[in-house]
Amino acid sequence: TLVQGSTQTVSLASLQSTALQATLDTRYLKPGTYTGKATVFFDDQNTDTNTVEFKIGELRVTLVNYTQKVTAGEINAFTLELASGWNNPIEDIFAVIRVLRGGVSLDEFKTVTTDLKPWEHKTITTYLDATKLTPGMYDLIFELHFKGIQRIEQGRLEVVTETFYLSPFMTVILIGIVLVIITNIIWIVLIRKKEIRKHPRSYAFLRRR
Repeated sequence: TLVQGSTQTVSLASLQSTALQATLDTRYLKPGTYTGKATVFFDDQNTDTNTVEFKIGELRVTLVNYTQKVTAGEINAFTLELASGWNNPIEDIFAVIRVLRGGVSLDEFKTVTTDLKPWEHKTITTYLDATKLTPGMYDLIFELHFKGIQRIEQGRLEVVTETFYLSPFMTVILIGIVLVIITNIIWIVLIRKKEIRKHPRSYAFLRRR
């Protein structure tokens, strides 16, 4: 048993119900998931309740995931997945992201302000201007701001060259055009062979010239 507490004593009439509250001193417990149960004492008897699971949190916002690849020469959507480690709402959260290469800061951008419910995971979107970034690997520094706290996390970003993409509709059109061209070439070749068979002397004269 790590901690324990007790409730007030109450009396119940027949078929009456009530809710009891106990306060636990969790100052020396680390954040995490715990289990607990209560023992109810009544009329010189006692019974244990079912074991329940509960969480002990801390005022913390963590970066779970983020966009790790963007395209050079474009303004890219950039997403961050944030998670709350607190069992109360956390308001007015925002992040400042810095892009670095070789220790030199090249760009800095900021997310919108958002709120997190207790233990909530949320994805927010901002935009990264990669119009002046060349392909390669970059360092990222995330500054998470909430409740007067600044939490620093680091990451890596890959900037890639733009890839040519054809939609399924355009692919079908291009395939159709190629088939038409091939069909026309075959048709012209067949007609030419037919004309040669009909007028072999004329084509023989042209070949001699």
